[in-house]
Amino acid sequence: MQKSRIITTAVSFAVAMAIGAVMQYGPQNSQQGAVPLTIKASMTPASQAPEAEAPKPKSMRQADLELENITRTAAAMPREADLPALPESPVRTVAANADDALVVPEELSTPTFSCAVQMAAVSGPAAMVALDISAPCMPNERLTIHHNGMMFDSSLDANGTAYLTVPAFAAQSVFIAALANGEGAVSVIPVMDIDDYARVAIQWKGNTGLELHALEYGARYGSDGHVWADAQRDQAVALAGQGGFFTRLGQETLGDGLFADVYTFPAAQARRAGDIALSVEAAVNSDNCGREIAAQTLEKRDTGKPRVQDLSLSIPACEAVGDFLVLKNILQDLKVASN
Repeated sequence: MQKSRIITTAVSFAVAMAIGAVMQYGPQNSQQGAVPLTIKASMTPASQAPEAEAPKPKSMRQADLELENITRTAAAMPREADLPALPESPVRTVAANADDALVVPEELSTPTFSCAVQMAAVSGPAAMVALDISAPCMPNERLTIHHNGMMFDSSLDANGTAYLTVPAFAAQSVFIAALANGEGAVSVIPVMDIDDYARVAIQWKGNTGLELHALEYGARYGSDGHVWADAQRDQAVALAGQGGFFTRLGQETLGDGLFADVYTFPAAQARRAGDIALSVEAAVNSDNCGREIAAQTLEKRDTGKPRVQDLSLSIPACEAVGDFLVLKNILQDLKVASN
C-alpha cells in the first residue's frame, strides 16, 4: 500500500464492556285520524215558494241546501270477535332422512400474506453466522444489524430480502435486524467454535477514513501477510491454520451508514508461532479533515466477553488530505503459539 505520508499520533479512548439491545327531525309525523262529519240537509219545495218575478241571474246564488245539526262522530276499529275466523291449518311434523340432507362444503381457508420481518441464522465454519432476512412488504429498506455491541448498516433488495455473513463474538450469539420504521427481528444461535478464534474489530459511522490492518508474522505493507480491506483472504486460510482473514461490514452506497472492519485469526489451530501486529489507521480525506471523529474497537481474544474501547480522534486540517494517521496504543498485538 502506497502512502504519501504517515503521521503517527496518539488517541484518547475509554474502555467499556459490550452490552448486546379512537334527526330525529321535528315531532314525528303522527297522522291523526280524520274525524267524519254527519251532514243533515233540508230542502224547501219549489211549490211553496212565493210567486215572484223571475230572478235575474246572479254572479253568485245562495245554495238551495242549508247545513244544520252537524254532529261529530268517531271512527271505530272493528272488534276482534267481528273478524272472520281463519281456516285451521294442521301442523305436520316431517323427519328428514340423513342421506337426503344437503351437505354444505367446508369453507376453504383464504391464503394470507405475511408482512412481518423474519430472520433465520445459521452457524457456519470459522465462527461465522449466515443471516437470511425477509420483509416482503419493505423492499429496498435500510436496516441495521446489531450483535454483541457491534453494529453495521445494510439494505434489503427489491424483493425485501438480504443475505449476510457476520463474524460472531459470543458462544450464544444474539442478532437483531432493525429497520428504520421500527420493525425488526431477533435470532439467537449457538456458535460452537467461537473460542478457537481471536477476533478484533473497529466500527464507525460515515466516511471517517478508518481502516483496520493486520501484519502477520512480520509482514510488510502490501505483502502476502498484510491482511486488510483490500486483501481480505478467504476463510479457507484460517480453517487450515495458515493465517487470518478479513471481513468488512456495511454498505458503501450508504455514505452516512455504520461500518465495521473485522480481523479473524485461528488462534487455537495456528501452524506457526509468532506475532500479529494490529493497527488502526485513518486516511485524511475531504469528509473527515479538520473534524473530530468517533469510533469503537471490539476485541475477543479468549473465552471472556469482548473488550470494548471508545475512540475520539482529531483529524488534521484539510491541507493534509492524502496523508495517513497511524493510531498508537489502540490494539494490542496478537501473540500466537503454534498448535
